[in-house]
Amino acid sequence: MNQRVDLYVGYDTRLTTLPEWLAAWDTTAYKIVDEHAETFQVYHTLQDSGKVVLGGNDGTDNSNMYFVLIKSRVDGSVQYPDPPQKPDDKKPESQIPETIVLNQNYPNPFNPVTMISFSLTKADTVGIDIYNLSGQLVKSYELGALPAGRSQVLWNATNTFGEPVSSGVYLYRLKTNHAIQTKKMVLVR
Repeated sequence: MNQRVDLYVGYDTRLTTLPEWLAAWDTTAYKIVDEHAETFQVYHTLQDSGKVVLGGNDGTDNSNMYFVLIKSRVDGSVQYPDPPQKPDDKKPESQIPETIVLNQNYPNPFNPVTMISFSLTKADTVGIDIYNLSGQLVKSYELGALPAGRSQVLWNATNTFGEPVSSGVYLYRLKTNHAIQTKKMVLVR
């Protein structure tokens, strides 16, 4: 990196030993659930410019991995992700909605991946279910307890078994202990 940055890494929770380079990082309250329902604990560190941070995969096989959270822009430059809030951080009032909000997925229509984002008024247990128009459950994400504020799930248009789903209209449903909201999205292959 050519500047001082916050780095966030998701590491496979099935692995019981952290690699040396990750052991000194801060554990956050955040977890990532991938398309196979595997959970990755999110770790954070602040790194100075010019420092090499990552190298190698200490997983037991190629299905046990870590990944770095970075968003790329269309013009080829890199945009660093918004840092997740630590549990003891207070979010600015403008980031906490007055009501639970399920946003329209983006992009929509999509192929092959879309982001489903939502905002909570207070900490709550959250799940996202995706249905086809026949009402059949296609994919389910049990996200567990999440803090107030904005969160998101990435769906790669696969079902519970990791198989690609066909083009069409799908419903996605946010369920918490206090609310249920549903929206439509369109997959175009």
